[in-house]
Amino acid sequence: GNLETTSTLLEAAASKKTLFWKVPKDLEEELSTTARDLSVAKVIAQGNVEAGAALQGAVGPGTLSDLIELTQKSYKTPKFAGVGLELGAGLGLLGIVAAKAADVQAVVSLEICKTFVTSAIPSAASELLGDNSYKIIPTYGSFEDYEISDKQIDFAVQIESLHHAYNLKKAAEELFRILKPGGFLYSLDRSHPDAVEDGTLKGLLDHVYPTDWLIHHGYPSDKPMTRRENGEHEIRDREWKQVFQEAGFKV
Repeated sequence: GNLETTSTLLEAAASKKTLFWKVPKDLEEELSTTARDLSVAKVIAQGNVEAGAALQGAVGPGTLSDLIELTQKSYKTPKFAGVGLELGAGLGLLGIVAAKAADVQAVVSLEICKTFVTSAIPSAASELLGDNSYKIIPTYGSFEDYEISDKQIDFAVQIESLHHAYNLKKAAEELFRILKPGGFLYSLDRSHPDAVEDGTLKGLLDHVYPTDWLIHHGYPSDKPMTRRENGEHEIRDREWKQVFQEAGFKV
């Protein structure tokens, strides 16, 4: 199909369109689980964004606003403007908070769980942005394969999402491809000091979730599940930096 451009994304925002991109079948089957759908249903049932975020263990919009203000003042991170993209959006809160900036025209809110795309993201955008909720474009897809032409996006944001990438190198390269010259990624994610040993990281990934956790999150409780099987990855500071520098980013 035709790849999205800055202009077609602005048209999608203006017409309040939801985008559905192709996702590899094995990835779709692995991630489109009943548990994720149940999780979304629970989030929406809370009735408001703050409660839904708390249920997910996600950072709420007020704290995200404070973080953005802090980093822009203290670390001189760039202001948000133009057309943006949120990777692995979940509820889409970071993209929604970024979209509050007057100079932001639209944000592609990219998520691999369809129920978030069709229900949770539009609901959160409506609650937090009101008449400006059109700025958020709910989009089903993978952040390792964007259906966007080269050099079309002004900025990208993500929180606690990229460490789930099955191929972080490809994710970084794909993101660099679609960013305009001077574009940037605003990334908030977990990281380990370089001194942390392989055995420690392996132990974290081999951790088996308690039965109560599985039940709470809607997973089958009759078989054990490790953090590794739940798509977690543990990444050191130098590994983050190396991947993004090799993709072309200035870190």
